[in-house]
Amino acid sequence: MPEPPLPPNQQTPSSTATHISTPMDFTALPLFPLHTVLFPGGLLSLQIFEVRYLDLMKRCEKTGEPFGVVSLQSGHEVRRAPRPGETETLAPIGTLATLERIEHPQPGLMLIQARGTQRFTLQSSHLLPHGLWTCAIQLIPDDIPAAVPAELASFSQRLQGTLTAMAGQDDTLPLPAPPDDPRWQDAGWLANRWAECLPLPAAERQRLMSLDNPLWRLELVTEWLERLGQHPGP
Repeated sequence: MPEPPLPPNQQTPSSTATHISTPMDFTALPLFPLHTVLFPGGLLSLQIFEVRYLDLMKRCEKTGEPFGVVSLQSGHEVRRAPRPGETETLAPIGTLATLERIEHPQPGLMLIQARGTQRFTLQSSHLLPHGLWTCAIQLIPDDIPAAVPAELASFSQRLQGTLTAMAGQDDTLPLPAPPDDPRWQDAGWLANRWAECLPLPAAERQRLMSLDNPLWRLELVTEWLERLGQHPGP
């Protein structure tokens, strides 16, 4: 996990982050550690087959509560008997995720799509006997809205073209937001969407997601585009 995504879904991305309005326990948030990074506003597709996560998704489906996605810095996504000296290490900052779609194709298997909402900092974590991590968290405020600088105006247009082309080649990917969607002019949202589709190391994605300054995040993504030979300029 993550494994093959769900069938086509034409939903457009949600806002950069969504404040959690339903009551939840910030002292025992269930976690889903993955070898990936979920950004606020990002879409996560998973096949769920482990009992610990099947139970978690059933609960989230019933209650509407979110779960936490954190980058697994060491260890394995699928539970197995640990080897001597082997431990699971979780990144210190993660993202809340809420279920948008869930399917039950057969007993013991779920296909889910979840949307990243608000970032959080892990205050403490606890591994339950059946292998589920829980943690106490502190929510991180949403990005302060920041306009895309004029010199990076084409940055937005290029990403629209890139995401449209990707969706055309893979019908499991959602279409991008419409060109007139105001989020294309938001530096934080734009940086997050670029960071999701660029071939970046997981550690770099984690660093970008953890940055509080959206303009700085966008500038660093621009540097990666140049390094990868994909300069966003005209």
